[in-house]
Amino acid sequence: MPIVEVGQRIRREIIAGTYAAGSLLSLSGLAADLCLPVDSVEPALSDLARTGVVTREPTGRFRVPGPEYDRSGQLVFWIKELVAAGVYPVGTALPSRRDLARQLVTSQERLAEALRHATWI
Repeated sequence: MPIVEVGQRIRREIIAGTYAAGSLLSLSGLAADLCLPVDSVEPALSDLARTGVVTREPTGRFRVPGPEYDRSGQLVFWIKELVAAGVYPVGTALPSRRDLARQLVTSQERLAEALRHATWI
């Protein structure tokens, strides 16, 4: 199947709401969902990124754009949940930024940005 047609199929699925705004798009997941070879999905997503249908993260992964995606807010939410669950006990220091970033699967820079704007109340 031509890359243009693969892109059109992915675009239709995004418009139909199959992939929610803010969600990451896995190459293998898309290929499986659409019964396509994995090697045809990446060039199609790159084309879609050039037109703004999807965005490409600095990590190279693709995301459906949307206003509801807020990575900083998501990181703060998960840290608060981990504190509430006792993983990081109240009153103790959080792990180092390097370790915490690795545990939350994010960059140290993105974590630092989230922590700067966090409200811990």
